[in-house]
Amino acid sequence: MSVAFPNAGVSVSPDVDQAGPERTALAIPLLIGAGSAALISTRFETCGLAVAVALGVCAIHRVRPFGPAALRAALVAAAIAWLLNVYLTPGQPLVAWPLLFGHAGTREGTRLGLLVVLRMLGAWVATRGVLALAAPDRVMEVLAGGLTPLLGSRRARDLGAAAVLALRLGPLVAEESRRIAAIQRLRAGRAPRSLVERFTWKRAALVPGLAGALERAERLALVLEARHGWETPSRATPQARGPWLLGMSIGGALIAAAILWRG
Repeated sequence: MSVAFPNAGVSVSPDVDQAGPERTALAIPLLIGAGSAALISTRFETCGLAVAVALGVCAIHRVRPFGPAALRAALVAAAIAWLLNVYLTPGQPLVAWPLLFGHAGTREGTRLGLLVVLRMLGAWVATRGVLALAAPDRVMEVLAGGLTPLLGSRRARDLGAAAVLALRLGPLVAEESRRIAAIQRLRAGRAPRSLVERFTWKRAALVPGLAGALERAERLALVLEARHGWETPSRATPQARGPWLLGMSIGGALIAAAILWRG
């Protein structure tokens, strides 16, 4: 499902999908399924499998999940998460480990901490892969376009289209707010000097921002009315439906395994 806005004064996010609709239709639901399975896994086996699938998809599409800055941030977050689990999880104490804030590290905590780090890795890799393969609105198009014929409901189709519009118009509204804030700084000749002044400026920008958002929504409504509703895209082709179903099946199987194989 896709919506175009010709001559509506509304710019559309560029489609950054470089892998083609068929390959993206397979990769996106597969990555979403792998990331979801990693987050809900309680066993190393299912979580490791989900992480391996996410890394494999990223490798096939030549996506680098970690840049230098992201890698440093991920390592710091993983270390903090692991240490918190080591010292806050009750269990058999690790005698050789030092006390931290009066708490002793536990064997159960080290195991749970490693599992949490593995979950974080799976969710991170899957999210980075999805965003590298397609813009957020394109992701919603792939999911909504595949779910609509399965649900067989016009309401589901309308909800999916509304989600796509929200994802596409959201950045435009945020950009309008930033433009108004820049105009305020130019008029004042300086940046806000305190939290109270910053709040006052944001409150003053609220009405112009809402007016701009309503104006965009009105232009969009006129365009949709002239076109008699949503436009069915050429992307929703039978060639892409097969890979989408395959990706959803594998991703769903990973989630089911994570739910059923616990303990």
